[in-house]
Amino acid sequence: MDLALQSAFLAEASTLLILLAGAVLLYRSFREKYLVRWIAGWTVYGLSKVFAALEITQNNPRLWAVLANVCFSIAVTLFAASVLRYVHQRKLISYTTAASGIVLVLGILSAVGPSNTSIMWPWQRPTWCILRWDGTTLATGFSRSIFCCSVPT
Repeated sequence: MDLALQSAFLAEASTLLILLAGAVLLYRSFREKYLVRWIAGWTVYGLSKVFAALEITQNNPRLWAVLANVCFSIAVTLFAASVLRYVHQRKLISYTTAASGIVLVLGILSAVGPSNTSIMWPWQRPTWCILRWDGTTLATGFSRSIFCCSVPT
């Protein structure tokens, strides 16, 4: 791994570990059930970052790309489920899980698909990145709208 990439990776990994340690301390103090999913989400998100870094440096990048995409999809699902559990909207967790399952399949197909750039598959890497970030933005907006609607005024 390049030295510039290595220092950026270490900085991001240490930030994730600090956030994870803070979440564990919060869970020890308050014992809220939604924090378990939140902690699991941060753990799986950290694994996604590790697999994405290994995708660049290792011999078999497709395996690491599949693992990175799967971990990212699971992390987004866990984050959304923890927010939905926090706002007491448990019935919406199944819809979030179903949508994340579709994104998970698209992520696997994007990593396993052909690496030949002359063939334009609909699930190639740029499309998956846009879908991945738009899905995260959509899940965040969805969670915020549910939170705003469920808080009594």
